[in-house]
Order: sequence, then structure tokens, then C-alpha cells
Amino acid sequence: DDHLQLLTSGLSTAPPRQQTLHATIEWSYRLLDRTEKAILNQLSVFRGGFPLEAAEQVVSGAGIAPRQVIPVVANLVDKSLLTTYETRLGTRYRLLESVRQYASHRFEETADTTTIYRRHQRWCLALINDLWERAVGTGQSDLTEALESESDNLRAALDWSRTASDHPAVVVLSQALGW
Repeated sequence: DDHLQLLTSGLSTAPPRQQTLHATIEWSYRLLDRTEKAILNQLSVFRGGFPLEAAEQVVSGAGIAPRQVIPVVANLVDKSLLTTYETRLGTRYRLLESVRQYASHRFEETADTTTIYRRHQRWCLALINDLWERAVGTGQSDLTEALESESDNLRAALDWSRTASDHPAVVVLSQALGW
């Protein structure tokens, strides 16, 4: 469950930043500016992948302007902290799981997580509503593909909604995952 603890020691002759996976990620993290750190930390709420629009909706606010998100995401890709991949539905972004876990630990330490988790939940619920509205006839194949590509995010939003005792959201998210 915790990739960062998987490698607890390395070559004693290697530089400290290369002795463990945690040290390597921490070294890269320290090279980021404050905004890059904040956005990376907040992106850790996403599981699996996410489209750029989702990042803009979830991350912008609380000192981060919407216009800052795209350039920072591009910088994080350039710094190999985010990866991109193509699907039939468009370009998606993803944090490697060990990087996501590191950023998540940092996020839990330094921020009001409730606001970001609530935005992530709202984004998931809005996505579901949009997909249901378009799921008529031939739109069902797009619905299935979109739900499959977002299943990790929907599960994360469901887990948070259960923890927050947001029962209406739990019902909607459960139905979407069941479909």
C-alpha cells in the first residue's frame, strides 16, 4: 500500500538523494517552487488519470489562479512528476503512484484538505451528471469508456464522501460505479 516504504535502503555509496525512492522523490520535490508544490500536492486527490479540465476545476482557488494551472501542469510533466497518455476521449495526466503517495502525504500535512476533496467530489458528480445526460443511444459506449477511465477517481470520491457522511453523494457515486 505504501510504495515509498518499499525501498528503505540503497547503496551506501550513492548520493543521499539516490539511496531510497523516498529520498529521490523528496529531492525532486524540493526543486519545485511554492506554486508547483501546492498544485502537485492537490493533484494527489486524483487516482488513476485525469483530464486537464479536471485539474483546473479542482486545483484553482485558494491562492491558485485558473491561469496558473496549465503552465504548472506542463512544468510538472517536463520534470517527470506527471505523465501524459492519450485515450480515445483525449489527453490524460497521471501521477506515478509513488509520487502521488508522496504528494498526498505532503498535502495532508500542509493544507486544508477538505476543500480540495470537496472540489474533487463535485467534479466527479458533475461528470456523472454530464455523462447521464449524454448517455442516449450511441452515447452509451462513450459513457462506459468515460466511467471506466474515471473509476479510480469515482472510488476516491466515494471513499471521501462516506468519510464525510455525504449520503446523497455516496448514492450517486455508487450508482455510477455500479453501472
